[in-house]
Amino acid sequence: MIPAAPGITPGSGPGHLGLFGYDPLEFQVGRGVIEALGLGVELKPGDVCAPREFATLDAKGIVTDRRAGRIPTEVCEKLVDLLTKKIKKIGDTQVIIKAARNTVSSSFSVAKVLEGPLTDADPNREGYAIPTVKPRDAKNLKQKKMAKLIADFYKAALPILKTKSRRTVSSCAQSRINRRFRCSKIVTSSSPPASRVSDV
Repeated sequence: MIPAAPGITPGSGPGHLGLFGYDPLEFQVGRGVIEALGLGVELKPGDVCAPREFATLDAKGIVTDRRAGRIPTEVCEKLVDLLTKKIKKIGDTQVIIKAARNTVSSSFSVAKVLEGPLTDADPNREGYAIPTVKPRDAKNLKQKKMAKLIADFYKAALPILKTKSRRTVSSCAQSRINRRFRCSKIVTSSSPPASRVSDV
C-alpha cells in the first residue's frame, strides 16, 4: 500500500488520511487537528492544535525517555487534569488540554491571530534537551505569537508537573517513570490556508 507517494514514509496524520482515501498531498491536515476532532473539541477557523507527549527529563533538563515509559492512559489523564485545573488561558488565548490515551492534545483559540507551522520541539532521540519552538517564517507575526504561546505554556506546565506528578505516578505503581514530566512534543506540519483550522 502507498498512502502518500512511492518512497515517502508519511507521519501519522497524512498516513491516516491516505488510509481513508484522501490525498495527503492535497488535504494537509495535521495530527493535532485529527486528534482534537477525535476528542470532541469543537474547532473554529484560527484555532491551532498541537499534539504532545509526556517525556522524562533528568535534573539538567535532558530527555531520558521521549515517551515517559509509555505511561498508562489513567496516569496521563491525572497529569492532564492537573494541567487543566491550572492552565485555562495564556494571555488572551484560551487553552484546551485533553488526554488521548497516553498522549496529550492541546488547542489554542484566538480567532485568526495564530498560525503554524513551527519548528519541532521533539529532539527525536534521548540525550538531548528539548529544542525551543520557533516560527518557520521569522517574519510571520501569527507564527511568532504561536511560538511564544508554546514557550509560555511550557513555563506554566513544568512547575505544575514537577511538584505534582511524582505522587500521581507513584500511586499507579509506575516506578520506572516516577521522575519529572514535561509536555514535549509539538508535531509540525504544513499549515493549511489561514481560513481553516491550523495544526502546528
